[in-house]
Amino acid sequence: MVFGPALSSVCYGAEKEEVFWSSHIRPLFKNHCLKCHGGVKQKGGLDLRTLASTLKGGESGSPVLSGNPEGSLLYQVLLPGTDPHMPPGEGKQLPEAEMALVKNWIGAHIDKASSDKWPSVSGVTQPKLETLPPAGLAGSRVIDNLIRTGWRKKKVSPSKQATDRIFVRRIYLDLIGRIPTPSERDAFVHNERLRKRETLVDSLLANAEFPSHMREMFDILLLGRVDKGKLARRENNNWHSYLETVFRENRPWNEFVQEIILARLNEGHNRGAAWFLYEQNNDHQKMAESIAPVAFGVDIQCAQCHDHPSAPEIKQAHYWGLVTAFNRSKNVNTNKGPGVSESAIGGFISYKNLAKVSAPAELTFLNGKSIAEKKPKTNEKETDDPSKYLIPPTQKNAPSLPKFSRREALASAAITDNPRLARAFVNRIWSMLIGRGLVHPVEEMSSEYPPSHPELLSWLATDFETSEYDIKQLIRNIVLSEVYQLDSIPPGPNRPQPNTFAVAIEKPLHAEVLFRSLLVATGRWTGYGGVAANDQSLRSVLLARFPDLFPRLYNASIQQAMFLSNNPLVRDLLRPYKDSTTGLSLPSILLGLANPAEKVSKAFNNVFGRPPNKEELNRFEAFLNKREDRPAKGIEQMLWAMVCSPEFLMNH
Repeated sequence: MVFGPALSSVCYGAEKEEVFWSSHIRPLFKNHCLKCHGGVKQKGGLDLRTLASTLKGGESGSPVLSGNPEGSLLYQVLLPGTDPHMPPGEGKQLPEAEMALVKNWIGAHIDKASSDKWPSVSGVTQPKLETLPPAGLAGSRVIDNLIRTGWRKKKVSPSKQATDRIFVRRIYLDLIGRIPTPSERDAFVHNERLRKRETLVDSLLANAEFPSHMREMFDILLLGRVDKGKLARRENNNWHSYLETVFRENRPWNEFVQEIILARLNEGHNRGAAWFLYEQNNDHQKMAESIAPVAFGVDIQCAQCHDHPSAPEIKQAHYWGLVTAFNRSKNVNTNKGPGVSESAIGGFISYKNLAKVSAPAELTFLNGKSIAEKKPKTNEKETDDPSKYLIPPTQKNAPSLPKFSRREALASAAITDNPRLARAFVNRIWSMLIGRGLVHPVEEMSSEYPPSHPELLSWLATDFETSEYDIKQLIRNIVLSEVYQLDSIPPGPNRPQPNTFAVAIEKPLHAEVLFRSLLVATGRWTGYGGVAANDQSLRSVLLARFPDLFPRLYNASIQQAMFLSNNPLVRDLLRPYKDSTTGLSLPSILLGLANPAEKVSKAFNNVFGRPPNKEELNRFEAFLNKREDRPAKGIEQMLWAMVCSPEFLMNH
């Protein structure tokens, strides 16, 4: 793509230039230039990671002369045959199209950007809404208005609204983690009330399966998947019950974040919160890496050895600042169970960058907050005594708690004047429900990955804060929006880009949801809280074969396909079965039907939640007729084909 003079109309102002920089120039520099002019190295003092640092320049001054690409050093060094030439190395020459991007960007560059319109949130662009939404306008409508603005600008047509059958399947999967039973689906589809979708959403948010499903997902997101033994330890030490309480009682998200950082061993509603740190097993770097995405929306691991190579707001000092917040912590076992103590002394460390330059680690965090500490003088030995504690180390009923707590300082920084906290959570929930974050990947909320809809992200975060971090209200606003309720079939031959949110994004069912949905589809679902022992074995195997939760890029593996094809536990689900609780399984019911067409229709209704079309009916009817001599096997193979299909394995 070569941009000519028309670029000047695109970059007519600071806002448009920022968008063009993020979409075209910054990715170009990242691919070709940041190895030498980024976070690890800045040859000649030139940092090309941001628009501001690029325009500032290095030892040779600014490399950009506004409106004059031929006179700009940045463009000159890209020309063939120049010395020095960039990128360096024999035969390395930017393609003509990329040269044109740089040339026309410089030609259209505006000297002074408006800082009022684009204030920064710790390195993350935060626009102000041009027009505030009317007071009292439903949150779902605000979402739709801001998304429609993007459709108009990009000249994108959205898909039509999903049918009731598609919607009820989607909302059950997203809010309670399984497909609806036939009776649940039919009750919704045949309901003729005008606001039935809104009513269903409210009932599912109040359903006992909602907090269990949310606990299941956030357990994995916060602490990762573990084996059966470690999972039992989380259960036995109240972590699971604590997480469920958060979502069942709709407790404010900022309180939850504060509690898992503080790790107080209380008897009340936050008992179990300490397990988040306790499971890190005294690994302070792991503690820092686990809390950074939750409190600040970024994966900070790459800043361990140097400043972030392409997101200048993420410093090595931030990584070690988080480590410092935790490095006085130690696992202890008290009379009330496992806890995390904190010392009043020690923990003064230094870190080195790649140039072997050492710096002291201090309590400095990603939202720009720093906490000063009184440090011992050189060769001064600190003394530890009870006067420095609210709960001294000699106390056996609770972990030690110093009067000055580093974890408390971090918790305060995380929940006070920290826009990243709300932005990180709303982006995560948007990704869970819509299939892709407004910032993608979700744990890379930095200048490297600008939001696709900055105004929408800003409004969602502000509204979340204003609602006092009301999780259910946030979810309700999103799922009642037109955006969430779009069909997954594009409106035309060309599918809109995922970041336009103009068509529903298909999401793979993760292991736990797939397990429950298989039970519902085959008539083996015993209801919330009850699963037969042999079905629990299937759950364990599914967890091993389908480990990913919200992968950045979904690719079904050969091992998954082979498992669904050959595993005897899957085949057992598809064979006739009678249970005292659930009664006859779907295969048993189908076996009792005389008409092959009835069998096919019943199977489609249970597995897919829809009737078969004419071609599907004819093909499966013929398939069963060829197996009249072995009807149970024919039913098993028909159901196997259905539950292994993309239509069943995806939330669409």
